[in-house]
Amino acid sequence: TLVCGNSFAQISFSPDYFILKPMHSIFYCTPLELLLNELEVKTLILCGLAGNICFLFSANDAHMRNYELIVPSDCIASNSRKDNDFAQNQMKHILGAKIGTAIELGSLLKQAEENNRDRDLD
Repeated sequence: TLVCGNSFAQISFSPDYFILKPMHSIFYCTPLELLLNELEVKTLILCGLAGNICFLFSANDAHMRNYELIVPSDCIASNSRKDNDFAQNQMKHILGAKIGTAIELGSLLKQAEENNRDRDLD
């Protein structure tokens, strides 16, 4: 549930789910897609390490499954700034991810919701 205020977004979370990731992508050999379908999730906010490897592979797999992607630029890390910039550029221009800072999550989520509504109308 997203609650937007004047200058912040508060996200309340339901029960936690833990999924072990055996390889680079969060979708590879995991039940994540089944869980997301069951929860009727349409938008993913991705944060994490190895931005140019595991993170990018996960974003690509999410994109191929038609999820809207949001990547807070200050919540992704790679071994170097160059690698991090490359990964974010790929996600933005190739995968259509919405990139912004964690503080901008509220507006990024609104954009993703609008895209989901437009896609549902097609």
